[in-house]
Amino acid sequence: MNDGNHVEEIIRICQEAAQQLLIAMPWWADDETGRRIRQEVETAAQRGIEVRVQIRPDHSNRRTIEALKRNGVHITALPQLHGKAVCSEQEHAHITLNFFNKDAIRNINFAEFSKDQDKIDEFSAQFREREHAVSVQLDGPELHAEVKDLIKEVEIQNALPYSKLNPLQSLCARHALYGEENLLVIAPTGAGKTMVGILGVLSAAIRQDAKAVWLVPSRALATEITKSLKNLKHPN
Repeated sequence: MNDGNHVEEIIRICQEAAQQLLIAMPWWADDETGRRIRQEVETAAQRGIEVRVQIRPDHSNRRTIEALKRNGVHITALPQLHGKAVCSEQEHAHITLNFFNKDAIRNINFAEFSKDQDKIDEFSAQFREREHAVSVQLDGPELHAEVKDLIKEVEIQNALPYSKLNPLQSLCARHALYGEENLLVIAPTGAGKTMVGILGVLSAAIRQDAKAVWLVPSRALATEITKSLKNLKHPN
């Protein structure tokens, strides 16, 4: 382990990659440090290297994500990503820094660089497994989160009466919208379950252009849900 500025080592790995470049990075800003690393990653993609990035779908990462996508980098959004690593077919770097000025340059960080093939193969396999783990990709952060950071469709964003979802709703929102399996939400009264159901209705109506049927056990609950649906901003 070494403390210090490891940006140069990360750039070196990007430049030396000949087959693959796998990056797990929760926070990647569009500032001087973030752009410098991003440019090396984009250059690697332009050389024909397989470049894949796992990153949080956070508003602060949006410009970086859009730029990487434009340059042929495969992006996997992982809302609960915390680990940070860069891995080519030759070298694996386990790091503590995020890709933005304050953290990468000013803060004290640690990094472990290894050319052990077993470590490289293990990380590569786990990285690719996460890309296919739908539940990991759909889980949102259990905190008050911005709607725009969880939901990609502007029409659905605009339909909701709130700009933020509570922790339960944030955790379940992407499952309700994009999941292909049945979803069971168990929580106390007042926890926000109705909004999760509304997201399922919006997914059917807007994303799939289909009708939705909502079954409830009582007239009082039906009245409550009807009132919530009338609060939506969608004209239809």
